[in-house]
Order: sequence, then C-alpha cells, then structure tokens
Amino acid sequence: MKICPICNHQNEDSAKFCDGCGSPLTEQSAQAPAPNAADPAFTEIPSAPASEAPAEKPKKKNFLSKRLFLILGGALSVAGIVVLIGALTNWFGLVSPLQGLFKAFAKTAEAESLTISVKAKMGDEKAKGSFRYVMDPDEETLAFLGEMEEDGRNQKIALYKGDLIRITTSDNMDFDSYNYANIQENALDEDDFFEKLEDLKEEAEDPDWEEYVENAGLEDYIDADEIEAFFEDFYKDKLCDSEWLEEYLGFEKDGNTYAFEPDPDDLAEEMLEVLIDSDVLSRDARDSLKDLRDDIEDVDLDNVKVRIAFTVKRGYISEIEFHLKVKGGETLSIEIEITDPNNTEISSSELKKVKKAAEQIIEQNTCKECGHYGLENHGDCSECGAHGYIGYDGKVCWDCYNKPDYSYAGRGYCCDCGYYRETYYSYYKYRMCESCIEDNYYYSSNKGYCFECGDYEYLYSSGKCYDCY
Repeated sequence: MKICPICNHQNEDSAKFCDGCGSPLTEQSAQAPAPNAADPAFTEIPSAPASEAPAEKPKKKNFLSKRLFLILGGALSVAGIVVLIGALTNWFGLVSPLQGLFKAFAKTAEAESLTISVKAKMGDEKAKGSFRYVMDPDEETLAFLGEMEEDGRNQKIALYKGDLIRITTSDNMDFDSYNYANIQENALDEDDFFEKLEDLKEEAEDPDWEEYVENAGLEDYIDADEIEAFFEDFYKDKLCDSEWLEEYLGFEKDGNTYAFEPDPDDLAEEMLEVLIDSDVLSRDARDSLKDLRDDIEDVDLDNVKVRIAFTVKRGYISEIEFHLKVKGGETLSIEIEITDPNNTEISSSELKKVKKAAEQIIEQNTCKECGHYGLENHGDCSECGAHGYIGYDGKVCWDCYNKPDYSYAGRGYCCDCGYYRETYYSYYKYRMCESCIEDNYYYSSNKGYCFECGDYEYLYSSGKCYDCY
C-alpha cells in the first residue's frame, strides 16, 4: 500500500496518483509500519479539553445580490459538468491528477445541507451574500434562506413549506427608498422535487445519450452512440495527462488547492481540434467548426486573463476563486466559501420570521380601497378623481395626462406632417399644427369606407383610412 503524503489516504501499490486528493505518489509513499503504542517514540496526542473548544462565532448578517444568484447558478452548472466528468473515473477505472477535485465536487453536490458565502467585486461595484439550504430526503422537505446586499439594496429570499418568500429594501438614493415583499405560495412541490431528484440520480448512473440528443434536437449533428467513447478518450488522453493539463488548462496543484490559469487562445484552438478530430460530431458539424476555427484565428484573446482555483477541505469543496481581467478594463473577482456540509441548520422560527415580515410589508403597502399592491403613485386623480395609478404630472391619471388641452407650444416641427409651423399640445403631449389637429379630430369621430382600399375604418378628412393615408 502507498500512503499519500498530502491527505494520508491509503492507495494500491500500483497507484501513481492518490485516489483521495489526486496528488502524485512516489515509491517513498509506501506504507510505513503502524506505530506501536508501547514504543516510547510513539506519543498519542491528547484531544483538546472541552473548555478549550473554540467559541461559536456570532453569525454575520450577509447578503447576496440577484446578480450573484445568476453568477452562482452559472458556477453550479459548470460544477455539474465537472461532476459528470468526474463520474467517468468510475466508468473507466482511470486516475487523473484532478481525481481529488472530481471527488470533492461529487461529495459536495451530494451534501444534504450547506452554507455558501459569496463576495463579488468589479471596480467600485461590490456585492456580498450568503445562503443556507437544508434538504431532508427522508421527510421530503427542503428549506432555503439567503440574504444579499448590493449598492444599498438588501434582499432576503426564503423557501418555507414550498412557499417562496422575497423581501427587498433600499436606502440608496439612486433607488426609490421602499420596502417590497412577495410570497409565491406552492412555488415548489416538495414531493415532485424529490421524485425528480431520484430520477436524475438514476439517469446519472446510466445516462441515455440518445434521448438527450433527441430532446435537444441535435440528431443531425451528434452521434449519440459515440458520446461515451468520446468522453472516455478525452478523459484518458487529456485529463489524465499532466502535461496537457498544464499546457492547455494552466493547471497547478498546491497542497489541496487546484488552480487553473488557461491561455484562452490555446485552449479554444485545442478544444476545437479535439471536437473536429472526434467521431461524435457529424461531418457538417465538423465542417462548421473548421470554419469557426479559421474565423477565431484572427481574434486576439491575449488581453483576457482568467484564473479559477478550487480548495478541497475534508473531501469537500471549501473555496472557489474566480478572477477575470480584460486588458484596459476592470477585474471581476468572485470568492465563494462553502462551509458546514451536512451540518448546516435552518430553524423553522427563522423562516416563520421572514414570512411574517413579508406579510407585514404586503399589508402595509396594499391599498385598502381597491386591494392594489404598491401605494407609491397610487390614489385619486387630482383632476377627474379616478382611483388608480397617478404617477404623472400633478398626480393625475393616464387619461387626464394624455388629454389634449391644445395650449400653444410655440413654433416647431409638427409630429404628424413634419412641417415647421405654429404648434399646439395634442394627445400624449405631442406638438401638432392646427391643420393636423383638425384632421386627427375628424379621424377619431368618423368611420366609413376608405376611398382607396375600400375597408370600413376610421377615416381622415381626405376620405382615406390610416394605412392609406
């Protein structure tokens, strides 16, 4: 047996890389004899007394912007692809330098509870947030609680007994100061969710590539029978090759951190060559990629710098760092920290508190007269007294705002005929000349058969409908 010098995982004597973390193994990694407790050189390290246990840190109130949810969703999608590739290690029995990373992604994805904190920065713009989710497949329940902050806008989102709850507040002068809440009842059918989750797990163990290709409408471009062989060749020839990983992915491993800093030009060209040389694509699809390869040869990506790093702790992904810099532009930095896998908790009292706060905001901002949600620019029109939206000049309704008063607007271009004349305010505050105002008034009150096309429509004084006019 060989013992990994990094994680102490026991591996087969023939192993070249650690099954636990993916670190290279040497002959010096051969298992040493277990220490004897009777040997004076062996000293058992006593466990720390309970009194010295670190005090629980007070929970910080973190927030996560809507933009970060999109970024995080994209990151999780990429993670799903990595997990799929990692699953190939089970199919093919091969070992890659990325083995530890693949296993960590798979183990993290299987965690039934997690706490995730995110920080994002681009120039002067900053956003931060955290969220927790707890999943209990036995009870078929799922709880979620997230908090976000970006540019003075604070948001909370919670999932409680299938109800999706959102609260947004703002004290930034760039936005209207307001409290907004929404409760979407029965947004998630928990029974259906866990049923589909089990189906996905079964599909992952034995994927039906033909069905996937057919559902995507790609039968003319992808040979489903060749997909698994393509993945196997790619995994064996590329992901198990340390030199390829270093050259095209800029891969570097430092302890339990897997870092990637690829050259966008080289990676794009290499991946196109891999696809063009494969049997998984049809001839037409490969010809299209050849054209694309010729087109991107003139595209300079040297000014784009990308770095992605993953840190593994206790077999789980614990940190993800992403940095994107375009020469002459600002750097986008995203830091994700994942903690408490399978130990995260969300109490029902926390979720009830969020739901109650949302209900209070909804009640406070609902019109007692008509039940409309949102009291800003809502009330009685100052001119006609109609109840509804009054967000126009002088707190008037839409009809009164657009009602023409034909007051003098000065000389200018008529919005109807285009001539430079004396104009007056007409419908929608448009400036129109007197002739066009009379013609439009005639049009709005006269119907008949158009002299030109014969259709029965509103007619101008010329006897023509709008289309013929």
